[in-house]
Amino acid sequence: MAFILFILCLPLFLLYLLLALLSPLMRFGRVKKGVGRTVWIVGDMIHSDYLFRSEDFPEFGAEGGYVRVGWGDRRIFLETRTWGELRLGDFLRAFFGLNPTVLRVDSLEAVPVGARGLEMNPGQLEAVRGHVLGSFFGPPIERRPEDYQAGVFYESGLRYNCVTNCNNWVNLGLYRAGVTNRVWRPFSLF
Repeated sequence: MAFILFILCLPLFLLYLLLALLSPLMRFGRVKKGVGRTVWIVGDMIHSDYLFRSEDFPEFGAEGGYVRVGWGDRRIFLETRTWGELRLGDFLRAFFGLNPTVLRVDSLEAVPVGARGLEMNPGQLEAVRGHVLGSFFGPPIERRPEDYQAGVFYESGLRYNCVTNCNNWVNLGLYRAGVTNRVWRPFSLF
């Protein structure tokens, strides 16, 4: 059944890939140079997160020197151990926005190798912080022993799908702060 659904959705997926490849051309406004604080973008080829100094984000009470904050599909965050174990059905539900979302917060001791630092002024940092703080509600989610990913999770009322995915969530905060002028960033290639 999932295979048939995949075949039926293939033309839409190919159109999405074409638009995604053209997304670097989708720009609006000017980038404002910032100085004073650094926020890093960390991730892999599929997913992006913010990385803040703990003192820049005391609301989460991080134990390490840094706070890693990401947003995404609840089932993928809580029930998928590695990208290699991602089930086609979960991918398609996320792609079409059928699952709820969560915010993940984790503590790190150091900036990971490969993280991209972005300089911001205090106003830009506050704009990104406001974007993050507006992305979740309520206390941390009760974790189950079978949940795989590390960190603390919060419910989010935002909708994840192929257009508003985790990478674009990171980009949107940067866009609102004037750190980037890229309107849409479907991939994690920062």
